[in-house]
Amino acid sequence: HAMLVDNKSDLTHIPLNFISDDQKGYLEVANNLLSEEAILGFEFGYSLDHPRRLCIWEAQFGDFFNGAQIIIDTFLASAEGKWLTQSGLTLLLPHGIDGAGPEHSTCRMERFLQLCDSREDQVPVDGESVNLRVANPTTSAQYFHLLRRQVIPNYRKPLVVVAPKILLRHSKAASSLSEFAPGTHFRNVIDDSTCKPEKVTKVILTSGKHWIAVEKERDERGLRDTVAIIRLESLCPFPVQDLRETLQRYPKATNYYERAQDAKNRSFSEKARKCPGGAP
Repeated sequence: HAMLVDNKSDLTHIPLNFISDDQKGYLEVANNLLSEEAILGFEFGYSLDHPRRLCIWEAQFGDFFNGAQIIIDTFLASAEGKWLTQSGLTLLLPHGIDGAGPEHSTCRMERFLQLCDSREDQVPVDGESVNLRVANPTTSAQYFHLLRRQVIPNYRKPLVVVAPKILLRHSKAASSLSEFAPGTHFRNVIDDSTCKPEKVTKVILTSGKHWIAVEKERDERGLRDTVAIIRLESLCPFPVQDLRETLQRYPKATNYYERAQDAKNRSFSEKARKCPGGAP
């Protein structure tokens, strides 16, 4: 929990604000009205006035971003191109059909990718060359490094985090302490560490929570040695070079597949097709 509250006295305690005696950063959690356009407009302005702070807006469900579409189109995705104004505002958009019903299932990832101006012909792709970052992290360490990266550089970029709620408590999403240690960083592509590269004949590209279901099905069929599952964690900028280097580890692979929940909306395949030369 981010905040502990005494129900009798209403006193609150935020553990992250007491990590060390000389810490400079503090966490402040605030509820907001269900007026997405007004709130996101405020958060965008706040991120401009306080560029050294990590400003995060989390939608109750990813679908609710549509109430703030004007702010996203007019300011978040285009402020730097129009006014040379940089914002590090981060959007957390719960995404995935986890049993919540209509209007509680998708953050429309494909719409955000359509707003991106990434140039996949630039190899390696530089995070500074895009107007908007989109990521779908699958582990707690990846999520940590993703947020940390928002405030470390001397420039700012908006970030859209596609965040399935099922991964909040799933054991597969847990990371060891060594993955948070100095020298570690966000990985644009996560390779399969369980298969045998020299025997792999099929490669499955996934993004987000689907690797868990795909891995379970693969192992139950006894195909661990011959089927590799690769996770794309960064969707914009699209990790062209990282993906190609990963695919080159499987010289015998002749079949490539994609597995994404939003296949009908083509957000995943639209980006995958931009990998120059396709599979090596």
